[in-house]
Amino acid sequence: MSPDFYTIQSTNSKKIILKSFKALNIIKRTNPSIELKFHIKQFKPDLIFIPNERYLYFKNIPTIIMVRNMEPLVKISGNPIKELIVNKLKRLIALNSCKKSNHIIAVSDYVRETLINKMNIEERKISRVYHGGTEALNDDKLKKIDFGVKNFLFTAGSIRPARGLEDIIIALGILKRKQSKIPHLVIAGECINMGLYKKKLNRLIEKYKIEENIVWLGKINQEKMGWCYKNSIATILSSRVESFCFVAHEAMSYGSIIISSNSKCLPEILGNAAIYYESLNPTDLSHKIEKILINPTIRSNNVQAFSRAREFSSIRNFQEIMEVFKKVYSQNHT
Repeated sequence: MSPDFYTIQSTNSKKIILKSFKALNIIKRTNPSIELKFHIKQFKPDLIFIPNERYLYFKNIPTIIMVRNMEPLVKISGNPIKELIVNKLKRLIALNSCKKSNHIIAVSDYVRETLINKMNIEERKISRVYHGGTEALNDDKLKKIDFGVKNFLFTAGSIRPARGLEDIIIALGILKRKQSKIPHLVIAGECINMGLYKKKLNRLIEKYKIEENIVWLGKINQEKMGWCYKNSIATILSSRVESFCFVAHEAMSYGSIIISSNSKCLPEILGNAAIYYESLNPTDLSHKIEKILINPTIRSNNVQAFSRAREFSSIRNFQEIMEVFKKVYSQNHT
């Protein structure tokens, strides 16, 4: 669900009410709008669950929120002033929501520990429930896709400083100085309000003279993403911070060879399914890429990835969330 809307939905398959509302964007305004209040009253829920860092109060009905956006909660360098202000506001909203909610679902141990140690949230209020991942698409859906690039590294996610794309670009530049022929880098993801950051990346690309090796795809669909995971030399995750990282799970579900930064919480999610490099250390990353390029045996299907991906099933996610619902309901209806 988009963090910009509240949605009411029944869990009874015979009766579903689906309504969307603009989110509350003022820190102290936690009462629902007249329209939302009407629908909650009509629906008569036992619990209110908001799958993001927002809080809603309605007639002592217990509210459960989910914390899944870590960027506002930690310091990320490189963001423009406007984004710094937005993240500061988001942090205040998240803190307010965590303190007022009856319970919090954290999508990783890293999120949970941050809430306890950095935001002083009571441990008893927090349950860790990993996201459930989607299964890999059937090979038949991927056969017809071709970008015309045969020898490439792949990375995906929003184009923003928290993504840490500098690591990959500089690492390729280091390799270019050592050997004339290097693989392409295929970059998937939207650039929203981050034009200055992308200009910075392009300056780095020009500095290292690797313009011909960079392919910007922009936003692509799941079929194209799946093709890239399966056909790339490796998927590189260079994020500075993650709460769970769906890209990590997707890459594992396709058996991609994965090179990941050791930024939290990537090792927690990837386990032994990735080769790690020290975050903010492009030289270390270049060594890891070179190791894969010169050793074809490493570039086979990542068996550990398939196994690890299965640990984050949507069924398990649903069951654990339902256990949290039961726990909170019993605590507030005794």
